[in-house]
Amino acid sequence: MDHVHLFLKEDTTWPASLDSTTIYPRPGLPDVGDGGKPRLVSSVSVSHLREARYTDPEKDGTPVGPYGDEVFTLETALARTKWIQSRYVDGHYGTSTIGDGSSGYGGTTGFQKKHSGATDPDGWLGKQELTKLFQLAGMSVEVTD
Repeated sequence: MDHVHLFLKEDTTWPASLDSTTIYPRPGLPDVGDGGKPRLVSSVSVSHLREARYTDPEKDGTPVGPYGDEVFTLETALARTKWIQSRYVDGHYGTSTIGDGSSGYGGTTGFQKKHSGATDPDGWLGKQELTKLFQLAGMSVEVTD
């Protein structure tokens, strides 16, 4: 068996029994970092995510940037809380990660609009917003400046 699809009913939280499960991004991603695919990390930095948003290369045929694991962790939390579709969890901080602020799959912009009360969200998540996102996703991730 090469993969399994997991379907959760609406308003269902991510099963704790799957927290230690390795999550693999869709096939065809280039190698990153230590030569492996992006992976979940236990700490993310606001400044690293900001830099990734500014400098992340285009997806097609390019590796993710140096903070791909942190972006992958952010995207995993967004997918677990239904702010992006899981197919976009790839370690690239692109337009799908940022989103458009709409209900459903609004990315960081939608999360910010709903959880910070911003009337004109810019999609930049600060330390408090990231901490709340990881908490809602059921993930134990330290957020640093």
